[in-house]
Amino acid sequence: MPRKEHCWETVSNHRCKVFAVTAPAGYGKSTLLSQWHDEIDNGSFAKVWFNIDAHDNDPVRLIRYLITALESATNITFKTTLDQLKTNGFAIDLLIDCLLSDLSQLDKKTILFIDDLHLITNEICLTLFTQLIFKSPSHLVFVLASRQYLPYHLSQLKVTESLYHIDMNSLSFSSSEINCYINDYKKLNLSSNEIDLLASTTEGWAVGLQLITLVLENYSDKKAFLNQLLSMDKDIAQYLEETVFSTLVKDLQDFILTVALFDRFCADLFQAITGRHDGHALIAQLEKMNLFIISLDY
Repeated sequence: MPRKEHCWETVSNHRCKVFAVTAPAGYGKSTLLSQWHDEIDNGSFAKVWFNIDAHDNDPVRLIRYLITALESATNITFKTTLDQLKTNGFAIDLLIDCLLSDLSQLDKKTILFIDDLHLITNEICLTLFTQLIFKSPSHLVFVLASRQYLPYHLSQLKVTESLYHIDMNSLSFSSSEINCYINDYKKLNLSSNEIDLLASTTEGWAVGLQLITLVLENYSDKKAFLNQLLSMDKDIAQYLEETVFSTLVKDLQDFILTVALFDRFCADLFQAITGRHDGHALIAQLEKMNLFIISLDY
């Protein structure tokens, strides 16, 4: 559900160097970045999507993948940087200088989306990102998503008003937004008291609301389920995941259990593991239900 105060047109008016979204899992960070990415006009901007995984703590791998992402969306060829890697290997200061030299070729505003930044723990990799952010051309803008607060050096950007930050409190759904989602969008017709109870129980947690909605859509006695939810001592996330999972058909359950072993997957990977040819259809079903998966196809 797009939220007007978080739309790219509103946020980008701040004209910052870095737009950061930080919150625990399930608050909609990747979804928000995806919406921003889709809102941006290709004609006015170049936009680059770079999804981090734990393997990117290898500095050479990180640089090569970052270059690949940038080359796919811009007119730049990173010859200086790649030549440096070939001839002198990994020397962080030289590589940063080469990257900055190559980035100087940018001929229009470019927005680099970096999702799951919290997975970068290697100090050299963090230094690389920090230096790129501070020293890259002004028309290269960074949009970051992380489960953790930004590294200390990046937080200093607040002093110069170069950082726009959206945190967990900003991402949490208010009672009015929950009402819009539950009643206007999902047509579940809950009372205002029930909406307020959901708000206090979930504290506006997006995934919690999504899972509750999926259960309510399959429950004839909605009031009984809400009473059960509000009175239980069990962890709400675990309870909702178990409850939603139990309502799925066996094919979807088997699919989820199979691909849950991987950080990323596709229909071809599912086929290679299981020999089944219905991966595309199962992924489409989960996407239609807005359940458990996020598309990274950029």
